Amino acid sequence: MGIEKNPETEGRASYAGASFALLTMHAKEREIAPRFEQALGASVTLVDSFDTDTLGSFTRDVPRFGSQLDAARRKAELAIELSGIPLGLGSEGSFAPGPFGLVSFNLEVLTLIDRQRGLEITGAVRLPGHHSSGSFDDWDKLTAFAEDIKFPSHAVVLRPNDEHDLRIRKDIADWDALHTAFQECVSLSERGIVFVESDLRAHRNPSRMQNIGAACDDLLSRMLCACPACAAPGFGLARYEIGLPCAWCGEPTNDWKAQEFRCVICPHLESRPRTDLKTADPAHCPFCNP
Repeated sequence: MGIEKNPETEGRASYAGASFALLTMHAKEREIAPRFEQALGASVTLVDSFDTDTLGSFTRDVPRFGSQLDAARRKAELAIELSGIPLGLGSEGSFAPGPFGLVSFNLEVLTLIDRQRGLEITGAVRLPGHHSSGSFDDWDKLTAFAEDIKFPSHAVVLRPNDEHDLRIRKDIADWDALHTAFQECVSLSERGIVFVESDLRAHRNPSRMQNIGAACDDLLSRMLCACPACAAPGFGLARYEIGLPCAWCGEPTNDWKAQEFRCVICPHLESRPRTDLKTADPAHCPFCNP
């Protein structure tokens, strides 16, 4: 009789004690390296010899390289090329407004490129983010806004006129620097207006840095789970299957009914039915509540 395999044990064995290369200029290793050490006894080598802002910047003066996943993948590949380590990590974030514009959501992805096994594993989270902006011609109003968005622990970026002006003032993380930058931008603005927004780079936005840590946790959970069919690491949630039946009419709704787990190498997949709910709230049914 064969020995029953433990997917989590096999996944951990795949990367235990390994060395990984991380490309970043923005101190993301602070959140990522300790997690790899704790989960795998693995080391993370910082690669900071490449200007990652050339792949896209949050200040929009440099367009992003492809999609968010493309950018994370490119960073992981560069980490491998520049370090010579065959396991590369790349991180990329984005922000989008939530419903009714009441909150900003931060999508963080962290991608592992494994040249040894020829596979790619990505962890991701979508969590509330810290992103605000406004236009000001008055110092007192700006200080009130800055305090409200957790300045100076969360830095800000200033521009004269509006969000499209390329005369950008970055690394504003104390009150003296903010006052100086505000005066400079006022003098450059035709209308005396200064556009101010949160600095979304990881090392200047502690809230985002925490979300990067959560994305790292998701990546590690996938790395630690081996495929039941081929034992490759990275077996994890790929998508939600929509169609949970309505509690009233039984017709499918837009709520999810199962989770689909897939291997990153072989065709193996598993559909795991939802356990917390058997039927959907009729309020979400397109037939009962069109």
